[in-house]
Amino acid sequence: MPPPTAGADEHPRPASESARALGGRTLRARGHVLTTAILDGFKRHDLLTYSSAISFQILTALIPFALFVLAVAGLVHASDVWRNHVEPQLRADVSPDVFGVISGAVNQVFAGRQVMWATVGGALALWQVSGAVRAVMGALGRIYEAPAERPFIKRYAISFVLSIEVGGCFVLIAVCLIFAPFFWGANDGVIADAMGVVVRWALVIALLLLIVGLLVRHAPARAQKLPWVSLGAGLVIGTWVVVSLGFYFYLTDIASYQSVFGSLAAVIVAMGYLYISTTVFLFGAQLDAIIRARATGCPVGGEPGT
Repeated sequence: MPPPTAGADEHPRPASESARALGGRTLRARGHVLTTAILDGFKRHDLLTYSSAISFQILTALIPFALFVLAVAGLVHASDVWRNHVEPQLRADVSPDVFGVISGAVNQVFAGRQVMWATVGGALALWQVSGAVRAVMGALGRIYEAPAERPFIKRYAISFVLSIEVGGCFVLIAVCLIFAPFFWGANDGVIADAMGVVVRWALVIALLLLIVGLLVRHAPARAQKLPWVSLGAGLVIGTWVVVSLGFYFYLTDIASYQSVFGSLAAVIVAMGYLYISTTVFLFGAQLDAIIRARATGCPVGGEPGT
């Protein structure tokens, strides 16, 4: 007897059952079943709520994390790099309003209270980022059907370690995008400039893959196998890059900070960008679980029944 269609199910089905329904169907039917399985997974695992929690935690962590990085840069006497190389480039690339906001905040941090932001700000940023990581742990644990949650102390310890690793990767991404022209050298010719762009974005994509791989492998209560980690990471990077470029275009060419409404609009767009980014990440994880269930019979990528 042929397997029942997704539309005949009264309740959402687990990823392994939804994956088995993909077999023996036309491409269009498989696409319909796959779409239904993903929507069922989002509903069953409450992934949109997790996405909201993750994006909110990241939003509240952005300012203390940025101030922490700037304070550390000031303590190691890297402020001249900002003033002599980054600030002139930023002035040329963004609107005067955006430049005024960023430059004023950076110079205020360099002017004083560096020790406070390097200590208290770092601790606050770590706590906020670890909260986002713990939300990711909960979402991935449900997607990959982890049998139980980790003990309290172990869960927080892993979230702190992952926060440091992920935060370090994002700092390196910022270095690649902002400081790369300084290290690579400007006006070295068309070929050199093109190579610089390729190298910069190759490093950025590699670091994004590393971030997603670290989270997919270590955030769930059951560690994921490396081949499946690379698949889960590759599913979301392209969308992230496109969404990030659109967000950067809005901030530099469209956003206006001359009025309260313009500033509020920029904040709302930033929240939307974070929400879309986290939703795309969870979408990739859910799709990954369905694909691996189709290939192995188990949504965690192991043997059936493990």
